[in-house]
Amino acid sequence: LPPDEIPQAAPVEAPAASAEVQCPRCEATNKPTDKQCWQCSASLVPEAPSCPRCVTALVETERDDVALRACNACGGVWLDQASVMQMFQHHMNTCGALDSSSERREEDLQRRTQPAACPICKVNMQEHDFIAQLEAMYNVPTGIHADRCTTCYGMWFDVGELSAVQQAVAEYRASKQEDSGDSGFLFGSGE
Repeated sequence: LPPDEIPQAAPVEAPAASAEVQCPRCEATNKPTDKQCWQCSASLVPEAPSCPRCVTALVETERDDVALRACNACGGVWLDQASVMQMFQHHMNTCGALDSSSERREEDLQRRTQPAACPICKVNMQEHDFIAQLEAMYNVPTGIHADRCTTCYGMWFDVGELSAVQQAVAEYRASKQEDSGDSGFLFGSGE
């Protein structure tokens, strides 16, 4: 074929570089080459999520069909907002299976004196009394103080806390069945 009849590939254009980068902490606009925010000095380079208790890198895994990030050093578990919702909808009877261990450790409770930073957002989370929601209409106090990020709504559970939540749910269900004299009608027998 003559050179002018040989099919030519269309030139491939490089993707346009982002004109700006928004700070995850203060939302200020920064240049794409900036490593730190000009306004609040926050890092603009994504960091691997780390444990809010011992600062060890978290490992992505799945337990009982729920995606989570676990700390291999202290046994804590991070659930993002979608995983928390999945746990409330389908796993309140078995949420202990999400835990690294059912044993709570004194050193983990002592670490609670410092605010826990969200593994994703790096902002301090708020500690609150964790209330288990059953069938979207029953709230069960668990006695667990979980850490919740007010930015991404993920939750941190120290080792043994999800097992303690499961135990509180089981005790609540047993007390309601005794109160009603029923063998499962209140909550359904299919769970």
